[in-house]
Amino acid sequence: WCNYSSLQQTLRRLDKAFASFFRRLKAGEKPGYPRFKGRGHFKSVCYVYGDGLKLKDGRLYVQNVGLIRLFFHRPLPPEGKIKAGILKRDRVGNWYVIFQIELPDLESAWRDGPAVGVDMGLEHFAVLSTGEWIENPRWFRETEERLAVLQRRRSRCRRGSRRYRELTRRIRRLHRHISDQRRDFHHKVSAALVRRFGFIAVEDLNIKGLYRSRVSKSIGDAGWGQFLHMLEYKAERAGALVVR
Repeated sequence: WCNYSSLQQTLRRLDKAFASFFRRLKAGEKPGYPRFKGRGHFKSVCYVYGDGLKLKDGRLYVQNVGLIRLFFHRPLPPEGKIKAGILKRDRVGNWYVIFQIELPDLESAWRDGPAVGVDMGLEHFAVLSTGEWIENPRWFRETEERLAVLQRRRSRCRRGSRRYRELTRRIRRLHRHISDQRRDFHHKVSAALVRRFGFIAVEDLNIKGLYRSRVSKSIGDAGWGQFLHMLEYKAERAGALVVR
């Protein structure tokens, strides 16, 4: 049997999708009618913590599944209260649990530090006003040929066959590997900047507009949006200031 609070969360997703559709319709925007999502589309299921999902003796208990061993990404904050848990399976087949935690408001202690300007680019990932530049690793470009070979092989297979599914799994794993490399690079660069500088000025980029240009693939490979998001939240935690 399915957990009733989990089913309620799914219905809330549906209600939110239609509420957003009608809001856009009234505002004269492109409405985007919610499309049907089949069984293979959903990759996550949400639980209210304590009702169908909870931590028990260092393991995760899931209703009708039992106890599951966990590898924690980081320790849970002792002052936080777990409100919900989301079981998620990525496109490669890895499983995760994401905890939504209620935390008290933290007062950031702003610290003094040198200022720097950051200019985002494609030839170099970023150039600092100090004269330093950060090389652009181009993870996707380096793996593009391997990806094209797998996609050509899959195009010659019958859709839904065992060979087709196996090649699809390999393509997804390769995309996941590229994404992990890019995310790791962004984490390291943003953390290094926040440690060194107390004030960071960055370009106010129209990334969505640039995605419609002829360099959209290179912009997606650089991942400017993800990097700037990481830079802002890391700076807030460290007491630094980021201004676009």
